[in-house]
Amino acid sequence: MPRRNLVYHLGSPQEDGNPVNRTQPWIVLVVALIAAGCAGNDQNKARVLDDTLKLYGSHVRWGHFRTAAQFLDPEKRPEARQLEFTINRLEQVRITGYQLVAQPMAAEADHYIQVVELRLANRHTAVERTVRDRQVWRWEEESGRWWLTSGLPDISRRE
Repeated sequence: MPRRNLVYHLGSPQEDGNPVNRTQPWIVLVVALIAAGCAGNDQNKARVLDDTLKLYGSHVRWGHFRTAAQFLDPEKRPEARQLEFTINRLEQVRITGYQLVAQPMAAEADHYIQVVELRLANRHTAVERTVRDRQVWRWEEESGRWWLTSGLPDISRRE
C-alpha cells in the first residue's frame, strides 16, 4: 500500500506532496497579518484621536484648563509664565457650551483640524459670548499620541 502525505490546508486534510502548497496558507496568513497591522495602525490612530478630542473637550468644557494644558504640544508649548497667564485668563470665564461647528478635516495623515464653538460667561459680569477655537492636532508616532499645536482657546477674540 503506497504511503500518502496528508497536508492540512486551512483545516482540511488534502492529499498532496507539493511543499509549496504546505507554505501557501502561511504566506496568506502572514500577508493578512501585515495588512491588518497596517490598517490597525490607522484605526488605532483614529481611535486615539477620537479619545483625545473627547477628553480634551471634556476638560475645557468643565473648566479644567490646567489639565487641558497637558495636551499642548511640547515643541510649541508656551513658556511657563505665558501659559500661567493664559490659564488665569481662562479661569475668569465659565464655559457654558462646547460644540463642534466645522466637520473635522484632515490636512495630512499626521495632522487634524477642527473648529469648536465655545460659549462662555464672564464670572464677574455674567455676560455670555461666543468664541470659535480652531484646533490643530499633530500625531507623534514615538509617543503614540496626538498633541494640540494651536494652543489653549484664545478668549480675547470676539465672534
